[in-house]
Amino acid sequence: MIKFIYIGIGGAIGSMLRYYFSISIDNHLKSVFPFGILFVNLLGAFLIGFLWGISQKHQLSDNNKLFLFTGLLGGFTTFSTFALDNIKLMQMGKEEFLFHNIILSNLLALVFVYIGFYIARFFNK
Repeated sequence: MIKFIYIGIGGAIGSMLRYYFSISIDNHLKSVFPFGILFVNLLGAFLIGFLWGISQKHQLSDNNKLFLFTGLLGGFTTFSTFALDNIKLMQMGKEEFLFHNIILSNLLALVFVYIGFYIARFFNK
């Protein structure tokens, strides 16, 4: 039961942070392109790579891993909003934005996880 509490608290915090960052960025940029969700997902990708890399040397308890990875970062990043944003772009006839969002989100997420993991090596020395 305690595991669900760790996941739930992390997920609640991550979801609120996702909402704050994505809305703030989208309101500031006022673009059809979903920059807010792209930013959130890329930041989340970097953080998961970095924290996973750190956890390779510095042991985290199972509950802390559930809080960070499943809860906080799982709630912070979002695949379903990414998918919905792509459907909206398609419906608006913004195929160029649709293509860019799909390519940037997927390719850069992998790159950001790797960068985070790579940077964590310097903290593990």
